[in-house]
Amino acid sequence: MLVWAIYFAQNHLLWKGRKSRVEFVINLARITLDQWRKAQERSLFPAFDTWYLSNGAELWSKSCYEKLKVNIDVALLDEEKRHGFSGIVQDHKGRVVAGITGLRIGKILPKIAEAMALKEVLSWLKCVFSGVIIVKSNCLVLVQAIRNSNMLSSTFGGVVKDCKQLLSSFKDVSLVL
Repeated sequence: MLVWAIYFAQNHLLWKGRKSRVEFVINLARITLDQWRKAQERSLFPAFDTWYLSNGAELWSKSCYEKLKVNIDVALLDEEKRHGFSGIVQDHKGRVVAGITGLRIGKILPKIAEAMALKEVLSWLKCVFSGVIIVKSNCLVLVQAIRNSNMLSSTFGGVVKDCKQLLSSFKDVSLVL
């Protein structure tokens, strides 16, 4: 959990230009570990009760037997004018079942890269898996745009529209943060 908290702090610095104090990183690791332990217990009570599921945030949760979790992430290589993505599929025990990666040429906005990654991964999933799928993205803007019924007339909005169509083609899929 400490490595994850360090990764989180690194992203916080990269995306928001804000440094995280050592105390914050350690506390984040402790909270995350506590959430993970609660998820393993299948407790009915959340580990950190100030979070609300209605905003798209999700506490650590252990998948049910028939569900697969797909974690999506992107990397922006601005100096090289490229961007990449990955999608990792895990079973209910956290074992990696499959994965996909891609590298594209072009310097694009982070939210567009996230939306394009989701579209690529959903297209791949549609061909490979047919069961219950939980898709996790760390991009709040993308998750909110997909949950919003308004159409966005932009490049980002066009990719979001494609993602919505792909999501609707699955029998049972959910998108979470």
